[in-house]
Amino acid sequence: MAGASIASLLNNIWAAFRSVGITDDLRIIEQLAALLLEQKGVQPGSDRSLPALSVPEEFNLDDVRQQLKDASAQAGGGGVLFDRSILFRLDPMLAGGQYPPPRHIVRLMTAPVETAGKTVADIACGSGGLLIHSQGSSLVGMDISPEWARIARANLRLHEKQGDIREGNALRGIKSDERFERIVMNPPFGEKSSVNSGHAAKRRSSTWRSIREAVPNQSYGQGGAVRHSATRRLTVSM
Repeated sequence: MAGASIASLLNNIWAAFRSVGITDDLRIIEQLAALLLEQKGVQPGSDRSLPALSVPEEFNLDDVRQQLKDASAQAGGGGVLFDRSILFRLDPMLAGGQYPPPRHIVRLMTAPVETAGKTVADIACGSGGLLIHSQGSSLVGMDISPEWARIARANLRLHEKQGDIREGNALRGIKSDERFERIVMNPPFGEKSSVNSGHAAKRRSSTWRSIREAVPNQSYGQGGAVRHSATRRLTVSM
């Protein structure tokens, strides 16, 4: 595979999984997260909170490992490959809007709220991209999906970042005495409507109320700033 592009290598890897009946993109992403963690010295099965490697005996694991290693080298590391390429092999039409926000939007969101050295939370963290691209000194994420929580933990580990990724409903998963200096999130709005219809403003208000309910012990108000982009992502600075 000498000289093969990252896209070509990933195409081959996806084909290898599908050849043994593994066709779910999210499952493939978890398997690749486990293999990339293995490249960083994390032994498979050593941490049950991370994605676990599980493939049939007939799967050509050595070949996939080598192609993944080649793709990582081209990308500039396993973390970059995972966060910028592998995650975006996911079908953007998945039910529930489970799709990572583009990383240029993530960088645009985190830059103005000055996360450097702050305690940063994302209560709908998905792949953990907003946490990874922040400069927070303490990172907390939550996701209701067990698969996405595992993926977020793997993503942080691949970027050598420490964080507390929790699985569950954000409305019940934040401790009563916790405080965060920054909240960054891409809320799961779940449905589309015209920006000019008036529904967008109602949805923003509903999302803001949900954040206040999920993280009640924050100083929302005079010192707080809410930024809502045209792409319906949200950042809050306290």
